[in-house]
Amino acid sequence: MNFRNRQIACLAGLLLALPVAADQTLIGADGREILLKDDGTWDYVSNSIFVDTREGQRVELKPDGSWSYVGLAPVQEETQYRELAIEVAVASADIEEYVSKVGATKNTRKESFTNFYLDVLVASSADAPVDLKALKPEQFSISDNKKKSYPVIEINSDIDQLEPGKSTRLHVKTKGAPGGLIRTRFINVVIQPEAFNTEQAIELEIEYEALDISRKRK
Repeated sequence: MNFRNRQIACLAGLLLALPVAADQTLIGADGREILLKDDGTWDYVSNSIFVDTREGQRVELKPDGSWSYVGLAPVQEETQYRELAIEVAVASADIEEYVSKVGATKNTRKESFTNFYLDVLVASSADAPVDLKALKPEQFSISDNKKKSYPVIEINSDIDQLEPGKSTRLHVKTKGAPGGLIRTRFINVVIQPEAFNTEQAIELEIEYEALDISRKRK
């Protein structure tokens, strides 16, 4: 079986195995873009070949011998999400615990916050900047493996607009912190598509043991 026939056979198996709800664009084994149509058929998008550099850039190799950067190479990992126009990755996370006295008694009250620091990069080929000041707490969902949720109360950045080709660090602060008698293993951060205009929701995961816990007294 030649390469073309092997690729057709692989694609046929993929089409049978996956429920395709809408048109999808994939990169084939030979580096060409393939369009999976919602009617169960497929076709090549173009004759260009796409390759990814070690630096995380996607390059288009054109039939006329020229090439150009077309964006970022898509990646989905526990602490990193990347598609052609944007990358979001967890830089670090920590817990703040404040202990204060209640009146003149020996009783104390504890207040906790969890901070997430996300590195956001916009590809130089992106069509428009990202409006960071438009980000809303409800676009971010934070929960742990015990299904406990932590409401986002602040989203901060040093800049208001993230231009193509630039990056920044985003501070997302939540009220409450994981812990308790039942061991927390990880925390999930879900960012809705409208936050960064992504194709799908961004899902990141942070191991609880990676958190830095600081305790302070008021």
